Order: sequence, then C-alpha cells, then structure tokens
Amino acid sequence: MIDLRSLLRPFPLFLVFLFVAVAIVDLVHSLRETPEQPPALLRTGIVRFVELNPVIDFRPQPPDPEVVYQPEPKLMGRKWFQPERRGVWVTKDGATLKLDVADGGHRVMILDCLPAGGRRPIRSLVVTVNGLRCGPVDLAKGWGRYRVVLPMNAIRPGRNRIVFEFPDANRARAHRRYLLVRRLGFFLDESIGDDAVLRRHPASVDMAEGAVSFFASGTLEVPFTVDDRTDALKLRYRFNQAGGRAEVVVGRPQGSGVGRDADFHCSVSSDQKLGGRIRIPLHGRRGIFVFRIRVDLKPQPARLNLTSLALVKENRSARPRHATR
Repeated sequence: MIDLRSLLRPFPLFLVFLFVAVAIVDLVHSLRETPEQPPALLRTGIVRFVELNPVIDFRPQPPDPEVVYQPEPKLMGRKWFQPERRGVWVTKDGATLKLDVADGGHRVMILDCLPAGGRRPIRSLVVTVNGLRCGPVDLAKGWGRYRVVLPMNAIRPGRNRIVFEFPDANRARAHRRYLLVRRLGFFLDESIGDDAVLRRHPASVDMAEGAVSFFASGTLEVPFTVDDRTDALKLRYRFNQAGGRAEVVVGRPQGSGVGRDADFHCSVSSDQKLGGRIRIPLHGRRGIFVFRIRVDLKPQPARLNLTSLALVKENRSARPRHATR
C-alpha cells in the first residue's frame, strides 16, 4: 500500500502561496482603480476675485472664510473717523480715499449715506474723481441713496483717487462730522437701480466642497500646480436665470503658450442652457497653471454656481487610449 502523506504535505504550503498571490493581484488592481487624487483646487489664501462693479461696505465686517474678495479702499489723511457699525464719518472738507479697480469706464457712483444733523447741516456734495469734478449732489435729511454721474474716463484701470468736497462747509455748523458713508458703489450701467448698492458680497467659496457662488460680475483666478497625479480639471456650473454668461480659461500665468501649453477656452451662456459640465484635459502638462473664469451676470437676483470644481486623477487604463490627450 502506497503512503501518500509525503506527497500531500506540500499542498497546504502551495495553497498559502496561491492565496498571497491572489491578494497581491487584488491590491494592485485596487490601486489602479482608485488612483491617488491631486490636492484640492480651492485653498485658503490663493483664491482671488476682482469685481467688475465694486461695492464698498464701510461698516466693519466679521471674519468670514467664505468671502473670496471685498474691495478695500484706503482712507487717506485725518479727515475720516474710524469705521463704526453704521459706516464711516467724513470729518472735514477734502476727505480722500483710494480704490483699485481692474477695469475702468464706470458711469455712475451710488452713495448710501447720512448727512450730519444740526441747525445748519451739510446740504451739498461734490465728488472729484481723478481730478474730474462730478456733481453737485443735493443731500436730504436722513439716510438716502444718491447717484453721481461720472464722465466716461473718470474711473481708470488701477489706482483711483476719490475726493469728497462740501461747498457749504463754511456755512454749515458741522464741527466734527459732515457725512456718514455706509456704502459706495461704482457701476458701468447708467440705468442700474439705486438698490444695487445694497448687495454685500460679490462671491463666496466653500473650500471643503470645492464650490464657488457668484452674485455679481467679475473675474475669479485660482493658481494650481499640475503633476503626475493630475489628468483633468472638472466642474459643473448652473445659472439661476437667463441672461448670464461666463468664459473659462486655463493656461500659464504668463499667458497663452503653444502646443500642450496652449490656453484652454470655453464659453457658456444661460441663453443656451442653464447648467452643464466642463472637462479641461491636463494630462501630459507640468508646472504652474491658472484657472480663470470671467462671469457676466445681470442685476440681482442673478447667480452662478460652480460645483465639483476639482483637479482629478482618472483611471486611464479603463478608457480607450485615443480618449486621452
């Protein structure tokens, strides 16, 4: 009779090796199916929004991590009080502020303000923009919103100088306070309503969700780095009403390149459809790029939402080779 124990003894060891081999194959397959994702596109401190029609709220604002950008005018000299919860007081004739804008040509300034009270209050205001006198504006008692028509070339791209002058300052008995300014807005459209100055934040970002909401027209810029983990930039967009449009550009910070570095352009309009998806191929590129979206919205309540705005690593082995750029 044949003793088979010596022949069967190696089989358990063989089964162990077989099990390990299958586990390794499964692990490699899993890693290929779930590639390492690149860092989040939206990160605190690198998102920049330049508003087309800037609205300045002089009241102190609490820190808000979702606010992408707010215009920050520089109050020049000693003719201003410190901002308070109602706004900022102009204390002398000739009070000056400086404001940076990306695009010029604004045709109207809307002023949300309160003249100081008393027996002989301030009743007239002249605004000088970059040396050009605009007004005068007749001020009424109590809070009011006033329109100041601006010459076409008064507001210039870059730094602008705005001076508040009060022709009746010598007659008025306002010793320390002339005018309390709550909001100030510059607009390209002369027919825009006075309530446009009431809008507070032009855009907000949710870093955790990778989403951006636009409540006003302007340009958003986000720099990012492309490496081996990045195949594409993907986003979803949705307008809440017709009449808006946006242009998406991805390229080098210095401008358009050639070949693989050529800028990617894509335009979307709410007149065509309110929502959709955009995929921007990046595989094969390396280095620093900029995501830029220029948004053109109609007045409130126009809105554009970007969701799923993210850099992604795709499983290229699961797709036909010709589908990858």
